[in-house]
Order: sequence, then C-alpha cells, then structure tokens
Amino acid sequence: MISSTVCLLLATLFSSPTAPQTPGQQPPKPNLEQTRSHINDYRSKLYAEAKAAGGSANRAIIEPKVTLFAADELKGIAVKAIPAAEASEWAALFVQAGDTVTAKGLEKTAIDYHSVQMMFTVGDLLASILNEGKEDQALYLLRHAPDLMASEIGMIGEIFYGNCTRLKLDKTKPAFVEHGLRVLQNKVDRTPNSFAPQSTAMADYVFVDLEMKLLEMKYRNSPGPGVLSQMQQLRAKFANSTSKNAFGQTPAYRIDDFLAKTSAIGKPAPQVAFQKSIGTFAGLESLKGKVVVLDFMAHWCGPCKAALPKIKNMQDSLGSQGLQVVSVTSFYGYYGAKQGIAKADEFGLMQKEFVRDFRITWPVVFDEKQLTQARYGVSSIPQLVVIDRNGLVRRVQVGNTAEGEEETEALVKKLLKG
Repeated sequence: MISSTVCLLLATLFSSPTAPQTPGQQPPKPNLEQTRSHINDYRSKLYAEAKAAGGSANRAIIEPKVTLFAADELKGIAVKAIPAAEASEWAALFVQAGDTVTAKGLEKTAIDYHSVQMMFTVGDLLASILNEGKEDQALYLLRHAPDLMASEIGMIGEIFYGNCTRLKLDKTKPAFVEHGLRVLQNKVDRTPNSFAPQSTAMADYVFVDLEMKLLEMKYRNSPGPGVLSQMQQLRAKFANSTSKNAFGQTPAYRIDDFLAKTSAIGKPAPQVAFQKSIGTFAGLESLKGKVVVLDFMAHWCGPCKAALPKIKNMQDSLGSQGLQVVSVTSFYGYYGAKQGIAKADEFGLMQKEFVRDFRITWPVVFDEKQLTQARYGVSSIPQLVVIDRNGLVRRVQVGNTAEGEEETEALVKKLLKG
C-alpha cells in the first residue's frame, strides 16, 4: 500500500537543504577530507612555527588566524551539494570558520539524516524480530529506540503495524499490538520548537494515525458504535490541528477517511466518472446484476502492480459467474522514464504496454479529475471496492496483503452465489 506516511517520509528525504537540485544544475560534491586537511595542516604549521621560534604556542593568537584561514577555505563551498551523510562534519568546519548560521543549517540536516538512517535500522530489526515471534524483544526495541522525528516514528508505526497484521497478531494478540502502538505514541513529541520545526510539523497527524490504527484494529475485531464514537471524539479533539502529512491532509481527514469508508458499506455505490477507457465500459448502471470490483490503481504504483495477478486470476475464474473487474486510474504526466508526456501518449503507453504486460482483460477507465477517487475516499492505493448485484458497496480493501486478497475473493464468491 502506498500510504500518506510513506509519502511523507519520501518528501522529508528529498526536501533536505542539501538534497540534489535538478539534473545538470548540481554543483560538484565538495571534498571534505581535502578541506579538513588544509585547515588542520595550517593550524599545525602555525603551532610548529611558534614552537620553532622558541616561544609558547599562544592559542589566543593562533586560533583567530585559523578561523580566517578556514573562512577563506570554505568560501567557494557549495553548501547545497554537501551530502547529508557528511553534514555534521562540515558543520564542525563552518564552526571553525566562525559561520554559525551555515553550521546550524547543516546540523539540522545531519539530525534529519541520522534520524532517517536510525529509522531504517529499527524498522529492519523490528520486522526480523516479529518474524521470529519475539514480541518481548520487539517491545524492548520500540521502548529503547532513540528519539526520532514524528515522520520517522510514523514510519516505524507503519512497519510495526504492517508486520503485525501480516502475522495476524492484530487478531491473535491485540493486546501486544496495542502495547506497541502506545509505546510509539508516547514517543511523538508534539511540542513545537524553533530549532527544527519540521520535526513536529507532522506530530499531531502521526499521533492520530497511531491511535486510528488501534481503533481500526478494535473495530475489525469487534465492530460496533462504541469504537466509532471514540473516533468521533478523537476527531473533535484534533479538529483544529494544523498538522499535515505530505498530501496536506489533517488529522481530521485521517479520521474522516476511515469513517467515510466504513459508512459506505451497505450504501449505493457512487457513479464512476471517466473520460477515456481501455476496453468497453458504459458506467456502473450497465453492470447492474453483476458483482463489480473497482480496482483503484496507477501505473507507477508497485503494490498496485503486485496485486494485478491475483485480480486477473479472480476475473478469469469468476467472470463467467457474473464478476466484472473495472480498474480506475488517472493521468500523471509520465510513464516509466518518459517524463512530461501528453495525456494521449500516456494513454497509448497504458494501452500498448501496461495492459499487455499485465494481461488485463477488463476495462481500465481514466478519470483525469479524480472525481471517482474522491467519491470513494481513496487516499491510498491499491484500493478495491466490492459492489454487489444490487449496486451496494459491500467491502473496501486498502492495500494488497494476502489476507486482504483472500477475504475479498471469499466475499466475491459469496455474493456471486447469493
């Protein structure tokens, strides 16, 4: 599943002040070792000369000279070309040169960089430990992992919860899953700060996202108005929060998204708006009497493509019984390595390559205004919506987990028999 939190992490990584600019405009990477060596050699030379002259090495005289020399050495350094991995070491050099403003910016970059690296390390360890069934070690790791920015905590939450649902711990050990989510929630620093404002910009959103994971788990295990009421209370608490994810979505949106999907069950399916289609499609009304599966996807979405073989198998095996899959996508202005292409060209590539490569035999419709995505509350893809023979929404599946695919296919078979 391509989620808001994952997109946010990518946005964080690529919005660093030292991130590369557009191809062809990036200045060459500064030579850290050479610059540091020049400054250190100059300092050593001054101290050696003072000693050779028979006097004592007076730091009050020598260090100001080193500062001037370092400032001269750093004059031509393209700060934006400094790799994030070296930001902390360069910051130390700029401190020597008396440029604390640049040093401060580099230290912020270093903090962000090392935070992300730590997040990946914790995430990899967490997945491995959960696979081994060592829940106590997973909780220990969550408790004692270094403090991270809200976005990285959110990502670890995605990894933790995703592995828990994959291993069905949300059903067999919900208390353990709740414990882990609470540990992460307690690590979210929601206090604004002026040194690194980006570290808390997503704090409220991540806090709510972790709480919603917990409430969604409870709702799936025991659906009822009590859990939905807790979600409404959570929404009221964060209704005025200005915290946003990479899509500009607020904590209230995060809650509304789930409530909208939940409330859609049992209601008439909204019409599918589209401007072009590959294959014949005359609207949902033309499919009355069939079981319909809407597949919200995109050609750039890895999980969407990973889900297609299972969707194809379902259409091939159940199509004769009354199943009709319809994929819903949009235009994105590129296809693979081809950038800035026209809608007609993107449509052509989808028709000639994508449909062929994934052996798609069902309609693929294009809603360039994404009205359909909005009507169905699509915030993550892939998303499957199951519609019964009477045109009522019966299931909304976000992501392409094996368990989700099994549940969707089982429901489709049940609806076809009914």
